[in-house]
Amino acid sequence: MPGRRAAVPLGVNVDTAVGLVDAAFSAPLCAAFIVAAAYLRSMLSSPWLAVYVLAFLARSCAAWKSRLCEAEKIDWRQQVVVLTGGAHGIGLGLLRRLGTTGARVAVLDIVAVPDPMPANAIYCRCDLADSAQLTAALARVEVELGTATILINNAGTLSPCLVAELSASEIDRVVNANLVAPMKLTQHLLPGMLQCEHAHIVFVSSALAFIGIPRLATYTASKAGLAMFYESLKLELRHWLQARHVKATIIFPSKVQTGLFDGIRMPEWLSPELASETVVDAIFSALDHAQGGEVYMPVFANIAPLYMLIPPMLRDIANDAVAVAMSDTDFVDLTLDGSDDGLHFIHDDDDDDSLHLVHGDDGLHFIHDNDRDGVYIVDVKPPNKKIKLEGRRGGDSDGDSSNSSGVPVESIAAPTSAYSEIAGIPSTLMVLTEGRGVASEIAYCLVNLATSQCTLSQFADGASYSRTIYALITSRPQVVLVPRAMADGKSKAMHSIRRYLPWLTVVPMERKRFSDTGGVAVLQNIALPSQVVQLTRALHTKYANVRTRHVRYTCAGECECPGEPANHTQSDPYRRTRQYAYAALNATFCYLEHDLEVVVASNSISVSCKQMEGVMQIDPGAWRDLGLEYSSDGKDSRKGDRSLLQAIDHTHTRMGGRLLRSNILQPLTDLSTIYARQGAVLEILDHEELFFFLSARLAEIPDIDATIASLVRLPVAASSRQANQVISNVLHVKHILQLAAFLAGSFASGPESALLGSIVGVLADPRNDDLLQHIHSVVREDITFEKSAQMTRSQRCHAVKVQ
Repeated sequence: MPGRRAAVPLGVNVDTAVGLVDAAFSAPLCAAFIVAAAYLRSMLSSPWLAVYVLAFLARSCAAWKSRLCEAEKIDWRQQVVVLTGGAHGIGLGLLRRLGTTGARVAVLDIVAVPDPMPANAIYCRCDLADSAQLTAALARVEVELGTATILINNAGTLSPCLVAELSASEIDRVVNANLVAPMKLTQHLLPGMLQCEHAHIVFVSSALAFIGIPRLATYTASKAGLAMFYESLKLELRHWLQARHVKATIIFPSKVQTGLFDGIRMPEWLSPELASETVVDAIFSALDHAQGGEVYMPVFANIAPLYMLIPPMLRDIANDAVAVAMSDTDFVDLTLDGSDDGLHFIHDDDDDDSLHLVHGDDGLHFIHDNDRDGVYIVDVKPPNKKIKLEGRRGGDSDGDSSNSSGVPVESIAAPTSAYSEIAGIPSTLMVLTEGRGVASEIAYCLVNLATSQCTLSQFADGASYSRTIYALITSRPQVVLVPRAMADGKSKAMHSIRRYLPWLTVVPMERKRFSDTGGVAVLQNIALPSQVVQLTRALHTKYANVRTRHVRYTCAGECECPGEPANHTQSDPYRRTRQYAYAALNATFCYLEHDLEVVVASNSISVSCKQMEGVMQIDPGAWRDLGLEYSSDGKDSRKGDRSLLQAIDHTHTRMGGRLLRSNILQPLTDLSTIYARQGAVLEILDHEELFFFLSARLAEIPDIDATIASLVRLPVAASSRQANQVISNVLHVKHILQLAAFLAGSFASGPESALLGSIVGVLADPRNDDLLQHIHSVVREDITFEKSAQMTRSQRCHAVKVQ
């Protein structure tokens, strides 16, 4: 499978070795030397020599043809380009390059393109997994720009997870983005391209399309399918459609420095990284010269298609060698040397690298590798002792971040899970804002779309912003939104966040969205009716004296204080205090509605107020030492059974697992709450039959979080799929209500614990019976909850009563 050569990355690795061998054996001088040696040894009739000569001639003829028959450059001003995944990485580099050519470009991505946007480009927000959004976006391109002549299928994603741990939604997400979306786009745009004078379709696959990699099964399979789709399309264009003016190009790069493979570790000598600019140059060159074909990057990727020709026994040996090489890079042995000035230098015993240890408040400690531009989170050991370096190196990010000394800091992989995204939309996002005064006031709004929960918090932080850093580490948001002035200015909070948490995705927002009065209206609209009054009173009381002004000032109408502009005095605590938590709440739901097009039903979100006081803050180093979330050797708790979380995590839902993790890593210090929980546990343990009964019944409850999330989000457009989902949700709710009544009846004599009594009161709420009767008025009573897909489809046909 011949392909064009790409630049060899610097450094000693397998690619440089393959490149040197390729350059040596393809050189005419080397060929002459080999033929002469064969002649002197009377080996001219050797079949190996014949194979080498034929390969040398084929390589030389291909190179001569490429130089003699180089196509003329296209007229970019006549081109309409459809680019997927143009908001970051390779796609953003292509967008910047295309912006200088005069071509009209349409970017299809679910994430907004960062400024500055080229004048000749438009952005179409589109979830590539949604056929309706895809069709609408292409219709807009047709109206505003004209018929597309170039399609660049660049968007891609992955789910680094073992096959046994994959969910159906993760499989759909990866396959839809990597394979189904390029097929749909090609099928939709190809008829118009056939009528054009010139057209070009580019597919970005991967060298892993020919090689299986653990934890990347969905990624490698989808990229292999994309390669076969390209092969079929190329044959159809050439022989069936006779459309040689429509070129097709496929790129097979190795690991690219775009951040996609953060956390997927491979030895540098075995998997050299490509700069995204190198891939951009290759794609643009193929487009500029109207050259179709295959491009392998770097040089060693040319031998990737030959991997499956290796005998299975040799492949097993190679796989074992790669596995050993990857396991050897899990940890690095270091020695910590103490000093009197509080600064410590750490020496890598293997590579003799010098690293700088930066102390943070509340036990947070970070290592800056001045030689490799890396950052790690570690715990402190006594001087001159061996320590284990915890954390995974990630790929380079598109943006540059630096520490206080100006040394670039490399991004490391953020923790991910199988529920990181919902239909391409981040499931967990946080809006963070700070006060404008001298006092360090921080407020945030954390929304989890997977569980339909919203958490508000506002607190006074110190100069190191340790509470803010701790909140970000424990909540693990996929996206953090901040005011634009906070992101672009000299905010001390953002300086600490970028220094200690460089992997976070920070998105700036307009300041006008941060309105505290708007947040009050949002709270009254989204929160559960029983929570509105309680939360309003709690927020006003808790934060009434966070920021106190002892001077009289006049509001000129620019602030978001309720009412008309008036003189604010010390006697008016609400007007005197800015409710930043409300402002963050308003900005959060503005972003969901206007940017992500996620609309939630009224009074459907569970909103809570989180207090930073009364919560024990445990630093990440202590997590490992105590074996809370990770085992004592630093490995993920999912791979062992020695951590506390692994030992006691028998939850059945995502919400239960999240609450358990929060209580382990952020234990409460309130004695009344601790005693109430202990009393409930002791009562259940004293009644063994009750314990086993509750365990069996709780296991029958379906995923409540997914059902609630589906009920809360309002559909954008009516469809048969959405109607089927509504029926399934109603059946789930019916099953949950019946189980709730059954569980409440298990406490026949009434629980002694006050906490269990409150739980039983919720389960036996009369409103549950009213809701169940209302469901039975629409759905047949003999329809029960089924887990199998076949039975579920059958039930949908006759679940609703005939009116």
